[in-house]
Amino acid sequence: MKTSSAWSQERVHKWLLNCFSLKTSYDKIERSHRFLEEALELAQACECSKSEVYQLVDYVFNRPTGGLVQEVGGVLNTLAALCIANNIDMMVCGDIEMDRVCNPDTMIEIRAKQAAKPKHSPLPMTDALALPTQKDMAEAKAVITMALEPDVTEHERNDALEQFDVLSHHLSALFDALKQVTKERDEAREAVKTHRGKQNENIKRLVQ
Repeated sequence: MKTSSAWSQERVHKWLLNCFSLKTSYDKIERSHRFLEEALELAQACECSKSEVYQLVDYVFNRPTGGLVQEVGGVLNTLAALCIANNIDMMVCGDIEMDRVCNPDTMIEIRAKQAAKPKHSPLPMTDALALPTQKDMAEAKAVITMALEPDVTEHERNDALEQFDVLSHHLSALFDALKQVTKERDEAREAVKTHRGKQNENIKRLVQ
């Protein structure tokens, strides 16, 4: 494996500040969401299934929260081990990706995607509010019916339950996104109401 690379945390830091505002660069929630997205995409590229992801989500969130420093170390160590198993150099991969995202056209696309996303939503606006289609609901009904059939095999039942689990998580994410958008709408309305109240007070003072 190639071992030399220009990738570094400092280079990523400079890119963040060049691509985003100071507030976005240091937004801990945003950074957590983007890291999770990339980690899931890596797992997907390594042929990890949705079912395995959901099982691990339940496993992790049913355990006590770990320490930040220890968990970062664990991420780095397991990432290095994953790269070793796949015979790739993690530092070189980081260098190649930094070259890609530093491209001016790519940075424009990244900024546009960021601007279109609701605040603190883990998904882009179109994905966060994507309603299940009639086909999704029909498939959900079909898999539930299959799982309840008395003569269905264990393998078929497990497949049906896995598909239902995927839809359930999709609906859960949808409801969370809708609650977030509703909260932001209500906060915006309250801010406008407060601002108008102050304006009315100022007008009364001027009239008096």
